[in-house]
Amino acid sequence: MFTIKNVCFILFVTTWRIATVQGQTLLPESHDSLQSETRISGVIMLDYALQDGINREGDDSAEFNSEIRRARLDIKHKLKKNWSAKLQIGFDEEQSSSEIGDSYIRYKRSKRVAITLGRFKEPFGLENTTSSKYITFLELSMVSNALSPSRNIGWMVAAAHSNFTWAFSFVDIESQENDSAPFALGGHLTWGPISNDLQTLHLGFSASLREMDGEIFEIKERAEIHSADKIIESGEIAVDQMQLLGVEMAFLDGPLSYQGEYISTDIQAVDARQDAVFDGFYVQAGYFLSRDTRQYNNGNLVSVRPSSKDGAWELAYRYSELNTRESIEGSKLQTNTLGLNYYYGKNIRLTTNLQYSRSSEAVNGSEDGTGVAFRAQYLF
Repeated sequence: MFTIKNVCFILFVTTWRIATVQGQTLLPESHDSLQSETRISGVIMLDYALQDGINREGDDSAEFNSEIRRARLDIKHKLKKNWSAKLQIGFDEEQSSSEIGDSYIRYKRSKRVAITLGRFKEPFGLENTTSSKYITFLELSMVSNALSPSRNIGWMVAAAHSNFTWAFSFVDIESQENDSAPFALGGHLTWGPISNDLQTLHLGFSASLREMDGEIFEIKERAEIHSADKIIESGEIAVDQMQLLGVEMAFLDGPLSYQGEYISTDIQAVDARQDAVFDGFYVQAGYFLSRDTRQYNNGNLVSVRPSSKDGAWELAYRYSELNTRESIEGSKLQTNTLGLNYYYGKNIRLTTNLQYSRSSEAVNGSEDGTGVAFRAQYLF
């Protein structure tokens, strides 16, 4: 009997075979032909935040927090032109422990097609697939963080052809229940109808079918400051199946940048009375005060490289919404964020975000709240 898992395995084996040349092996012919290279890099992010209203815990008028938001070490190894591997180790201050991020082996048949095995971020959305080092604001938008899938173990096939990219994945979802075996099949397509030195237009579509096998799904989200209290919830839902859909757009025009996404999830619960649709969106704009622009490569937004030795300044604004009102414990949260970024070379970035949020339901004794957060980021 054929199941979705059986079909995905057959597709993977077929794709792997097509990606090779007939009569050749994937492995090097001899040890003498090996050409390897190892690179070690990392990032440190230090956050300081002050928030009040719905953003803070308890009844204090304001709350100050500081934290090591991220401390990660990336080890990348390249073997000849076709094989590579990545191991990412992060420090979790809240749990006082280390954690594994990306951990995969990748084979590139050419510059266009790549097959990845291991633990990686599922291909879904623009903001979600952009490195946290390069997003415009301190945190992902609420909807991207709450609904976009994260890292799981499986396989992925991806390719870039001129101004078109695609990626398809099959992953096992990390299970919290001993007797369940959830998995997901997903894809991400992008198209850049305009791509030149002056302007770039990016359009994208993402989808993910998630067979949850009774796993618990729950939204508990902050208003885009990591140290703030979690203020929008869905309650726990035992899920049979989920369908995620997302559309995205970005437009780069010299120092100006525009970006937006809409994401929804349709939940079929084990108990049909808990069936729900949750969704949200964000729109944002940025402007460089210097002669700089955001960089775009193969469907992704990448690092900012200041054109001046004095660095680059960027002003940005984002409006975002997340809606969980179809659940008993749900609500609607709206957040406005004003950001200021300073990039000094490719290694140092200083970011300040001013934020105002409003909820449809009272949280922590209030229906709105403000916050200000600062981050010092160092890449090495």
